[in-house]
Amino acid sequence: MNAPTVRYGGFYALFYAFLVAPLSFLPLYFNDLGFSAAEIGLISIIGNIAVILGAPFSLHLIHFVRSRSALRKALVLAAGAAFSVLFFFQGVVSCSVFVGVALFFHKAVGSLIDAAAVRASAEKHLSFDHARLGGSLGFVAALYLFGFLVDNGGSEWSVVLGALSLLALAGYTFLFFGREGSAWVDEPRPSASSSLESDPGSWINPFTWLCIALALAWGSSSVMVVYLSVYLEALGWNATEISHAWAVSVLAEILAFLLFARLWQSCSLLTIFRVSILLTTCRWVLMASTTDFWGILLAQLFHAFSFATLYLSSTKLVFEILPDNLRDKGQGWIVMLGSGLGALLGKFAASYGASRLDSLLELPFLFNCCAFVAFAGYLISIFIRDGGDMMRR
Repeated sequence: MNAPTVRYGGFYALFYAFLVAPLSFLPLYFNDLGFSAAEIGLISIIGNIAVILGAPFSLHLIHFVRSRSALRKALVLAAGAAFSVLFFFQGVVSCSVFVGVALFFHKAVGSLIDAAAVRASAEKHLSFDHARLGGSLGFVAALYLFGFLVDNGGSEWSVVLGALSLLALAGYTFLFFGREGSAWVDEPRPSASSSLESDPGSWINPFTWLCIALALAWGSSSVMVVYLSVYLEALGWNATEISHAWAVSVLAEILAFLLFARLWQSCSLLTIFRVSILLTTCRWVLMASTTDFWGILLAQLFHAFSFATLYLSSTKLVFEILPDNLRDKGQGWIVMLGSGLGALLGKFAASYGASRLDSLLELPFLFNCCAFVAFAGYLISIFIRDGGDMMRR
């Protein structure tokens, strides 16, 4: 791996290490504070709205600021400051606000780096697949650290470690992404001319279907994202065992990142995208069918498809489908309209569904619903026009 790939990989390691807190262990902390399932779901929903708004916010703002490095620094510092405030406030409203603000700025700086990384990868300056692998490794390492400390020191350690990980991300951003004018740090401002732009019909329809299919696929994951940790706790799992469940999924994700380039050589991005959604459907069917320790770990292996190959194929499809002057903004649109809006609606549905259950042990019913939603995403993906060689490496 070349130097730009390693430096991006380091950023992604710290960026995704922070997400262990809101995804895996903050729900346990909120549960210990006495929040209901609906309140935990509400905080997750607000966080999702923040993510939806954070991505396009920074990708539009960057064209109106003089210093991109200063913008990156300001965003990551704002995220750390907002999350640290959770030390002092423990109400549902205050937790919702500060988690939302932290995730807004966290996603904003991440989207700037994503847009630059995807463009630099297309121009052969770095390997995006390998750089993004750093995020998976960081997530796994953080999972076991968080799990050990939560098991031995209590769920409030999720707040401590979340704040520390954002502090480390800020330091890394200042050190390696704090200067202007580097081809692998700042994406160039694309020209206004584009052959694809002259024929909007060549990209509007496939991009629209892509967003809808992705929204359904991401939306189907909402029950797992919001309630997996508390569901496993209800099954009698301790924090270390819950860490195993999350870690297995990320280890499968790592393998998918390593093999993605080889997979892309043998089939189109669109085929990978469609198969990923089908296997996401299988994941939720399996989660609904078993409460066995090993059965749940097996279902978690399907994260290789419901996240890794789905994420990579959709990100690269955006770059291939859209005209050059819209590609950077397109990464923000796919977060806002695809994964963001889909996950938001999914979390609304998951929160409502969970509030109607007598016990979290009845969550398998919601996993069956998730399977139907994911399969609907596959049916929608059939309407995306295959661009032939354009979609193949």
